[in-house]
Amino acid sequence: MSLISFISFAIFFFIITYSLVKREVDIFSPSKLFVLVWSLSIGITQLKLSRLQFDWTTLSWIYLLIPIFAFLAGTFTTFVIFFGKRINTLNTIRDNIRSNGVSEKRLTLIIFLLFFIYLMSYLIIYAYVGYVPLFTKYPNEARTKWSLFGVGLFVHLAPVVLYLVVLYWFLIKKKFLKKVVLFLVFIVTLISFLFLLQRFGIFIAIVLTIVFIYYATNKFNYVTFLGVLVFIAGLSYLVLSLRAGSLILQYFHYVSQMKYSAKYSIFTEPYMYIAMNLENYAYATTKIKEFTYGLSSFDFLFAVTGLKHWLREYVNFKEYPFLINYNYNTYGMFFAYFRDFYVFGIFVIPYLLGMLVEWLYYRMYLNPNINTITIYGLFVMVILFSFFNPVLSWLFYIFDILVLFVATKFITKKESFI
Repeated sequence: MSLISFISFAIFFFIITYSLVKREVDIFSPSKLFVLVWSLSIGITQLKLSRLQFDWTTLSWIYLLIPIFAFLAGTFTTFVIFFGKRINTLNTIRDNIRSNGVSEKRLTLIIFLLFFIYLMSYLIIYAYVGYVPLFTKYPNEARTKWSLFGVGLFVHLAPVVLYLVVLYWFLIKKKFLKKVVLFLVFIVTLISFLFLLQRFGIFIAIVLTIVFIYYATNKFNYVTFLGVLVFIAGLSYLVLSLRAGSLILQYFHYVSQMKYSAKYSIFTEPYMYIAMNLENYAYATTKIKEFTYGLSSFDFLFAVTGLKHWLREYVNFKEYPFLINYNYNTYGMFFAYFRDFYVFGIFVIPYLLGMLVEWLYYRMYLNPNINTITIYGLFVMVILFSFFNPVLSWLFYIFDILVLFVATKFITKKESFI
């Protein structure tokens, strides 16, 4: 184990241990969660268990550390702004959710409306393409082509529906018959979405649920949390196996050029999906000489206006520049900002993002309700996957944020803007 890995793991386990000992410590605070994600990611990557990995240059480290410290500086700036203000405790937040709650009629209405839109869009795309990815000969390829412009976006309402059903189960008392019906809605949505072999939407629903349970109920405990992590890992592996076939473990071990025996190939996929993001980032950032000035960072804007493909073709946009290996084509969140605006991008955008996430965190503590908890939960998701992809550049994620913002405002009984 390298010294960098040792230090990174030491930071990670110190924060985990401290959070377990000090139960009043908020485990989902932005800076703490961000440090946990990146200390673990760097520690795992620096184990260098694959021959695809390389020794990073000083410049690579500089380009990685700039956005990490910029994000933390942003959270600290907002912390200073709110310093000294009286905020609610975690127990007060939970009491407030129990006392104010949500409108049962409005929650029921919004669930069935969004479920209907999801189901109709699903059926329209199925009628157009003529297949469901899981039941094709090459499911991994089929899932990337399963879409229809103007309709495909509404399929991403699945995690929204799943999360809102969970809210109903937790927040609405009695109503047994409705809960049975909503359970069927939940099952239909979950299974149909899994048929598309898309994991990320399920992760959105899971993360939102965990954040909600932590801040709005007394049912959160670390044993359950670890159980959920095991479930997520199992679900991720299941979907990946369905995508690529029964020889997936051996295939990944071979193409990843792992340094350890194939007997332990079960660890290859999770290791490489963490390590190669950072490796690609460290390599590509030292090679890029031309910049794209917003095409990556604000992809969602160009997608919704219909300009995305035209502009990318006009500037000869390369989707995956300077990949180490084409089996791994992600770079982490910060690469989009670097590719667009060079050092300015990886300092200013993470700094502003850190300020925003910390503000959403304080907004939740100052005005606790389902809306503020949900929106903060969506940005917890951004932090958790910051090592993997720039989710705030994706149109469907921005769409889900807007839908959940409106939906949770609609169902919340007492709320105010801050």
